[in-house]
Amino acid sequence: MGKLNTTSVRVSNNLQDIIEINQRSASGHDYRIMELGSLSDLIPQTTAESIRRQLLKNKVKVKQLTNHRVFEPWTDVKGFVEICMNVRYIPSDVLPINAEVLIFDNTVAIYQTDPEVSVTVIENAAFAAQQKALFDNFWNIAERVTLGDDGGTTISVTIKRSPKEVYDYISNLANWPQFSDFAANFERVTDNEYIAHTSQGDIRVKALFDRERLLLDNQVILPDGNTDIIPYRVVPNKDGAELMMTNFKPAVSTKAEYEEQLEWMDVELKRAKEILESSSHNEVINKE
Repeated sequence: MGKLNTTSVRVSNNLQDIIEINQRSASGHDYRIMELGSLSDLIPQTTAESIRRQLLKNKVKVKQLTNHRVFEPWTDVKGFVEICMNVRYIPSDVLPINAEVLIFDNTVAIYQTDPEVSVTVIENAAFAAQQKALFDNFWNIAERVTLGDDGGTTISVTIKRSPKEVYDYISNLANWPQFSDFAANFERVTDNEYIAHTSQGDIRVKALFDRERLLLDNQVILPDGNTDIIPYRVVPNKDGAELMMTNFKPAVSTKAEYEEQLEWMDVELKRAKEILESSSHNEVINKE
């Protein structure tokens, strides 16, 4: 009979134990975390930055699942985001993350600081392998999140249509009301400019399209006169095309308000995907 896995379980209410397990993980492998927010929200910023520098030094690849799409600037460790971080968003109704779960090597740590500090560390190879497998199942259905130094958040969907088909459909502003609630009250000014009548006032939308480069960027002129550029583009991939949109958090917007804006973006992209992949859209293409 093979040797059974040895098991160690530690339970604590000491913040230092959260720090210690994160310091240990910085030298580990197969780093996975279901994260409530930034590590700096749980432990002192200087300590969190020290851990990030160690992760970067060891070139540890971090897989992070989160219920948030918005990431305020949280680290000054140059290169950490680009080299170490790989983040995916999963809705809370699919996987509610109410405590941090850190998985590395043969260790699983569960901890939180609100309403009080609570830390449980389980060291068992079989249990850690099981938790890694569960994590990876959620990872495979989660959505990629692009972390930008410019404060932008990019959301994308894969559409099983050629890049040209996707571009042709989205570049026709008259089609937008089919997948966008924002565009439901569009009034055409020209082929490249529309006015959206909203409860906040009239918003002008100008197309800054470039067919050769598959760019669908648009300029949005808000009722107060401020102007935003929304990067929007089609990128070829092995499955057809990736439709990508980037939004930037307004300075006056709260994190919750910005999360809501991104949710609208997500809905629009998924509706466009559904329409483009539908059998009725197929019939239209085949007739052309």
